[in-house]
Amino acid sequence: MPRFIKEADYDFTIKAETKKVLVGEPGSNKQIVAEDTAISTVTEYIGGMYNCAAIFTPNVADPDTRNRHIIKIVLALTLYNLYHQTGAKDIPEHRKVDYDDAISWLKDAGRGTIKTTLPPLPDTENPGDFRLNSKKQRVHRW
Repeated sequence: MPRFIKEADYDFTIKAETKKVLVGEPGSNKQIVAEDTAISTVTEYIGGMYNCAAIFTPNVADPDTRNRHIIKIVLALTLYNLYHQTGAKDIPEHRKVDYDDAISWLKDAGRGTIKTTLPPLPDTENPGDFRLNSKKQRVHRW
């Protein structure tokens, strides 16, 4: 199965030498686990509002249609996870800032407080906010 994050996606966020120190060979188990953990984190935050299956399933027939912002967020979470494995004191400050920004955006997107271009859940999975409730009123008789 094709991975959501491609090796070329890393080129814009981390130097090749640094990435090699963090993960070893491209596509290593360490790298795949970090990416899967990042995708799971994204899914946990926004899965109640957005169709994560559609977001993370690459369409091999079409040109690259992945959401660039989600790629950026997954990479920020992945790199933070990889650095975290080396020891918390070794995480560069800009990786911590990127991680915090990504989590903040995910929280806002998951709550629906910001607008996104992500695909919403199908209506069968997201019935909306309408609730009908019948609750008996208490009657106090003295």
